[in-house]
Amino acid sequence: MCYVQYFKSQAKKLLKDFKTQKLTFDEVLDDYLYEYQPKFFDIDEIILSYDINEKKFSLMNAQHIVAKMVGYDKWSELINDTKEGLKFAKALFSNNIHIEDWESYVCLNTDNEHYEDIFLDPENKLEVLKHVFLNNSNSNFDLHGYLLNK
Repeated sequence: MCYVQYFKSQAKKLLKDFKTQKLTFDEVLDDYLYEYQPKFFDIDEIILSYDINEKKFSLMNAQHIVAKMVGYDKWSELINDTKEGLKFAKALFSNNIHIEDWESYVCLNTDNEHYEDIFLDPENKLEVLKHVFLNNSNSNFDLHGYLLNK
C-alpha cells in the first residue's frame, strides 16, 4: 500500500470511529455528552487535543486531523510530500508516537534554542526515530499515542 493510501485509510478509520457517536445524559454533569465505541483511535484524546466539533465531523475533518497528528498543517501538505517525508510520517503514526513527543526530543537534544531552525531531512529523521523511539527499550519517553492498543 502506498503511503498516501495508508493515510487515506487511517482517515476513514477515524471517521468510522466518530460514527460510533451516541448522545447520552450524564447525571453528574446534568448535561448530554457524546460517547464513542471506537475500534481504532482514542477518540476522547483526539477531541481534547484537536478541539473537534463533535456535532459536525466529516471525512475532510478526519483527513485534517490525521495530517496534524504527523506534523503537517493540512491534508494537502501530507499528500504532496516526498516519499521519504511520508515514510517518516507513517513511522510516527504506525508506532503511535505523538508529533509533540518527536518535536520535544529534537528540541531538547540540540544546542539550538529554536528547533524549527534545525534541518533534518526525512531519512535522518527516520534514523533518529528508529534509534531513539523504536529500538531503545530504556527510553525515558512515556509514549501514549492516539491509536488504541491492538
